[in-house]
Amino acid sequence: MELKFKKLFQKNAKKLVQGNEKLQEKINHAIIDFATHLFDSQFYRKPLRGVGKDIHELQIGGDIRIIIEVILIHDTIIFLNIWTHASLELSSKKRLKI
Repeated sequence: MELKFKKLFQKNAKKLVQGNEKLQEKINHAIIDFATHLFDSQFYRKPLRGVGKDIHELQIGGDIRIIIEVILIHDTIIFLNIWTHASLELSSKKRLKI
């Protein structure tokens, strides 16, 4: 499985983990776990409806989410964004920041 990281994901991940080594380790573990187990990952939450059929959500702890795009035909996972649930605007009427 090829892993790709969008600039928005990299920028937000860097901000989010500043001074928090435990969170950095948890995010790394989630990335590896999902790449290994895909939809059976302990961090996998759900597909996101209305955004695109290949867009999914991972949950890292309480409120932190990772938004990914999974392209199985190309054996690729693209990490689009990471932040809190509210900051990513995952409510039904707001647009997802990707």
